[in-house]
Amino acid sequence: MHPLIVRAQTTSSGRPISEALELLLRHYLPSMGADRRWLLSRYRILDVARKVVGVGSVGTRCWVMYLQGKDVDDPLFLQVKEAQPSVLSAYAASLVLNDN
Repeated sequence: MHPLIVRAQTTSSGRPISEALELLLRHYLPSMGADRRWLLSRYRILDVARKVVGVGSVGTRCWVMYLQGKDVDDPLFLQVKEAQPSVLSAYAASLVLNDN
């Protein structure tokens, strides 16, 4: 059986994983509400690992990040998953259009 969480140092293009996820977070922060943006901006990434995900997410990337705030007593663990359009999105759009 393969491990569920594994270390990976670089992306497939050779960029360090922590650098790639730091860049991702910086681009994601502006899309968040002000309260969550302020909270998350106080943390820095200390470690990351790739996580094997369930059946509905097969083929997508998933990472677990360990972040630290003001000191070692202020940890934060985040899961970052690659998103894909829902298989139901086409049906939801047609329901909205047909409702008018």
